[in-house]
Amino acid sequence: MKSSRIIGIAVVFLAVLNVVLLTLLWWGKPDQHIKNGMEGLLILEQELGLTDEQLEQLKRLRHNHFIEVNRLRDRMHEAREQLHGLYGKPEVVALTDSLSQVIGDSQARIEQATFNHFMKIRDLCAQEQVQVFDAIIMSVLKQGAPHSRMPPPQKKKRRGP
Repeated sequence: MKSSRIIGIAVVFLAVLNVVLLTLLWWGKPDQHIKNGMEGLLILEQELGLTDEQLEQLKRLRHNHFIEVNRLRDRMHEAREQLHGLYGKPEVVALTDSLSQVIGDSQARIEQATFNHFMKIRDLCAQEQVQVFDAIIMSVLKQGAPHSRMPPPQKKKRRGP
């Protein structure tokens, strides 16, 4: 009787602990919403010591940049969906080439838009802010570099001849 009561209490405790942990994982860290949307803006504002006017111009540039990039990402996503919808269909080589070209073109335009966006931000900076801005950009590029590469394929032992 006593052991079943202890097991019941343990089960309830573990269930509550599980709910708490899942809740923490679901919502993430308390400042996660800041990191996802505004971290870059806050870093630039703090590190560069932007004036109110520069900050307003930066917000406008950022807004316009995200509109442009989201439009291109939507275009790329639609082309990917169409491309992957062609599995099993005959005679689709020309269409797959065309859709692949749209995907590549969209990605190239995103890269160009991002470069132009950062050049516009750099142009907003006063002379003493430019070096700090350049250092921030180089730091961000170095941080992102390893994540953009795929890991090398695992070597598998071959069986057979």
